[in-house]
Amino acid sequence: MTNPRWTHRPAAASTVFRAWMRAPTSTLWLGALSFEDRCTESLRMLAEERLALGTAMLLDYPTIVRPVTEDQERRSKNRRVFHRLAFDICPVPIEERRVDPYSFQGFQDLLREPKSAFTVFDITCMTKIHTLALAATLSQAPADREWAIAYSIPENYGDLAGTNKTLGWRDILIAPLAETAVLFNETHSRGIIITGHEADRLIVALGELDPSGGLIIVADSPQRPDLRILSQRRNQKIIRQLTSARRNAWQQVVVPLAATAALKEFLAREIELAAQHQAPILLFPFGPKPLVFLAAFELASHYPSSSWFVYPVPVAYDVDYSEGVSKTIWLVSDGG
Repeated sequence: MTNPRWTHRPAAASTVFRAWMRAPTSTLWLGALSFEDRCTESLRMLAEERLALGTAMLLDYPTIVRPVTEDQERRSKNRRVFHRLAFDICPVPIEERRVDPYSFQGFQDLLREPKSAFTVFDITCMTKIHTLALAATLSQAPADREWAIAYSIPENYGDLAGTNKTLGWRDILIAPLAETAVLFNETHSRGIIITGHEADRLIVALGELDPSGGLIIVADSPQRPDLRILSQRRNQKIIRQLTSARRNAWQQVVVPLAATAALKEFLAREIELAAQHQAPILLFPFGPKPLVFLAAFELASHYPSSSWFVYPVPVAYDVDYSEGVSKTIWLVSDGG
């Protein structure tokens, strides 16, 4: 089950900076433009350290965000910040790519283009689909490829105390993490649910594919127990239904955002149970992106033959989804 090549670990920013300095002329930063303040944070940290970039690539998603005018104003402001930061540390202007936010294969094709000795992938404002595609791609990368994942936690999420704003779903994606994956023996399928703040999204996804049992992961954010409590409260009805209807079939665990060792242990058990029946594992990626990335990385590394994800695509996003920046979490490859 264990392949030491496909591992990763949490790291301090200084570790990432040291790895960066080993390849100052062949480095890449890749992230996504957004209406959220935090989308520029990891590049700002690199610029503050005066770390030279080889190239920088900015993903531009044609997503619908409401109110539209405010979204455009915020994106324009953040675009200017990106270009100013890149101007100070990059010999060429930052490259913008207009990309399909929900194309798994399309994003994997883009990831194969850049050639760099060290890459920082900022997943903060990437779509979950692109985060999954990135994890699947890196799980099969050469062992000596060095990379880091950055994720900036917001100071606050919008409307934490109020009702959850649901803007609806335009489609439901059911797709494999690896091209070779098959979907057999669904009666023995295992589910990996990473809960978020949209319980209705989980209900919709389980309506499409209903695993026989599995793991329910609740994220624990540093210094923000209110976010964990909110996720548990909003999902308590569906979680209670799962755990009570099939006693002992589902296990609920609380996992810190960068707890790689604990998450690996939980996932190894689920992979073993699924493999006994050559059954699929179904990932429901609705929580924070570090856990989504780590879970997808492990599944694509150790169970590519039958790892799938289920993801309802939102019709639109709310411009007040988050505000400010709290801290940035870093994950690095073992080569880093």
